Parts: sequence; structure tokens; C-alpha cells
Amino acid sequence: MATIPITGNLETVGGVVTFTPTNILPSETLISCEITTGMRGTENERMTEALSFSFTTAETVELEHISNSPENGAFCCPVDSTISMTFDADIDPDTVIGEETVMAIGWYASETNEEPVPYVTVDGDWTVDDATITFTPTDDLPNAYVLVGVVSTGIRGLLGELLVEETATMIITIGEEMDDPAMLPVHQAINIAVDTTITATFDTDIMGNSVISNTFIVTYDDGL
Repeated sequence: MATIPITGNLETVGGVVTFTPTNILPSETLISCEITTGMRGTENERMTEALSFSFTTAETVELEHISNSPENGAFCCPVDSTISMTFDADIDPDTVIGEETVMAIGWYASETNEEPVPYVTVDGDWTVDDATITFTPTDDLPNAYVLVGVVSTGIRGLLGELLVEETATMIITIGEEMDDPAMLPVHQAINIAVDTTITATFDTDIMGNSVISNTFIVTYDDGL
């Protein structure tokens, strides 16, 4: 039987030495520890014999990610949207902090626009209501942006349930409704020169990559 080392970080505070595993320990497994005679006190005190001890881990109860609101991949979400993730057990609010939960945004990369900008963290608040974690942005989100919520394996259930794999959800926002543009030539105008251009003037700047052949459609009736 092979001996598999467990990686982690060691920290010393006074007379207390703590080992924090990089990943969660395997469930229902005998974990062996050894402190060798190389350990020294601050006054050069030493251990005359190595110390070995062991313990057995409990059966792992996993958190299961059940649903998102809005649904993962939802389009045309309001810019004041919140994102919620629901699990199959009540969540410990004390674990929903810092790097354990992340919300980021990036430019929506359709087939016709430029490269997406780097993702940045969004300011806002995480709240826990039983089995549901909700993120509320501090300010309205930009129009046509990807909003990504990530929950890491640091999240725990109230009874110690573990999230074994990172989970994420994504929505795409859309802004408020625009007013109809002013058109030139005006509606139902007659005797317009055949070399005219057609102009639509909006009360807001227009996203260039949204101006394509199926969003500005010009036709005529050949009379047949």
C-alpha cells in the first residue's frame, strides 16, 4: 500500500503549530501524522523521540448545487439583477466571505464584436437565506455584459457539508428600453432622391457591433 503525502501550509504561533491541508482530506480514511526530533523550542528545547499519531476522517457529506436564479446562461436580464444559487442544504453564512465567493463581469463577446475585456470583480453583498446564496451588486451593471458568479469549495453547510467542486453561473444583462429613433427621411415622405441615405438618430449612443443586417433592415416592394 502506497503512502500518499498530504500537501498544506504550516503555521507557528507561540507554542502552537498548525497544519492546514491544501485540499479537503479524503473521507473515511486513516490520516497519519508524525512530528520528528527536528522540532525545536525557541530556547533550543528538543524532542527526544518522534511522535506519531493518527485519526480517521468522517464520511463526507457533499453539498449539491440545485439551481440558479436567473437560470445559468440567461439573456436579457435587467441591469439591476441579483444572482442566487441554491444548494441541497442550509449554508453556513460564516463561510460566504472573501475569496470563497466571487462575482465578476466581462464584456459579452458575440461573433461580431471585439475581444472581451478582462473580467473584474463587482462590488456588492453576499447574503445567505437557508440554502440560497444571493449576490446583490452595489450599482447597476453595464448593458450587455456577462455577469459570472463563482462559489468555491470553501463554502460549507451548517452541518459541515462540503462543496467538492467549484460551481458557477452566468447571465447576460440588457439595459433599459430605448425610445424610437428619429428617422430621415421621415415616415411616409415622398419624392425622396434615389441616392438618399437613411438615418436613424437615437437618444443614446449605439453599440457598434449591434448594427448588422438583421437589426437595420431595408427592403422595397417590386410590385409583382
